[in-house]
Amino acid sequence: MTKKKKYQFFGTLGDIVDLIKSLPPAPTQAFLQEWAEFVIEKNPLYFLHREFYHKLTKLRARFDLGQEGKQGFEAKDHWHIYNPFTKSKLDTYFDKDGNPVKDGSDPSHIIPKKDGDD
Repeated sequence: MTKKKKYQFFGTLGDIVDLIKSLPPAPTQAFLQEWAEFVIEKNPLYFLHREFYHKLTKLRARFDLGQEGKQGFEAKDHWHIYNPFTKSKLDTYFDKDGNPVKDGSDPSHIIPKKDGDD
């Protein structure tokens, strides 16, 4: 029996940064033309945490919906971009500039700009 291959990212740092900067404030129909959603059956947090992968590069992302009454990042809609080259919890995600960052770190929470933001 052969072991399943993990996804592999086929892109450069510039490609990663471009994808990060193109993330919408929330998933949209236009977004889903380039990204596909993982539907995880029986996940009770499905509407709070949605997983996606970029159809061309296979880069993975998670969208976390902000929750009313929470504080900090839990109160804001934000993204996490998984580092496909991770070796430990110290480099699980990318920050907004494509740098590997620690799981749970502030830079791992990417809050996309809304239309009109600078």
